Amino acid sequence: MAGFVPEVLPFGGGTIIEIESGDFNGDGVADLVVASPSSVRGYYSNP
Repeated sequence: MAGFVPEVLPFGGGTIIEIESGDFNGDGVADLVVASPSSVRGYYSNP
């Protein structure tokens, strides 16, 4: 992925049960959703 710069994402959940990638906000760029037993967090990429 050209121009991709990894970053540490804030997540205090402990146990991650699912990670999904997709264009969730319709901007044409892949986003990330991380789920734990106590929370779901969405991380949206900026094109």
